[in-house]
Amino acid sequence: MLIDTLWLRRNLVFGMLFLLLATPFALAEEEKPAVLSGIMPNSPFYKLDLALERFQLGLTFNKLAKAQKNLEQAEERLAEINDLQEEKLDKADLEELTAFALSNRDEKLRNIEDINKGLSPEHRAFVLSKVSKHIDRLIALKDSAKEGTKTGLSTAIASSNKVVERLREEAKSGKN
Repeated sequence: MLIDTLWLRRNLVFGMLFLLLATPFALAEEEKPAVLSGIMPNSPFYKLDLALERFQLGLTFNKLAKAQKNLEQAEERLAEINDLQEEKLDKADLEELTAFALSNRDEKLRNIEDINKGLSPEHRAFVLSKVSKHIDRLIALKDSAKEGTKTGLSTAIASSNKVVERLREEAKSGKN
């Protein structure tokens, strides 16, 4: 009986210790890291970076995974635009680089819209929620952006909202 009690206490202590040590790691995995901007639009390697992204998309055959990759790349464009705000650029350069990043982001949303047509209703709802969150981040970016980029960001918000409207309509009608 003494051995069973000792064994029970020791395992209970080890179990509690394991839970205390493992909990921070389990919680950390739930949080998504912030999207990093990577190569910036004012880099000579930026077009190469975009070409590599297209290549990665070409190697992705699952429609939902392809939609998610497009959304991740659209999020990266927002991170780039955010980082451009911090760089010492004149207003014209800032507007031009922001417009270039936004046009690529718009392309990603059009890709998502096309891919969405072949998804199941559950996956469509998932994509719609992700695109809606993307628009929330776009609005937050516009609110903190420099004056030279607010017009482009406002236009991007309007076009993104139209994409969401079309995605909602497709979800309601059940089109494939």
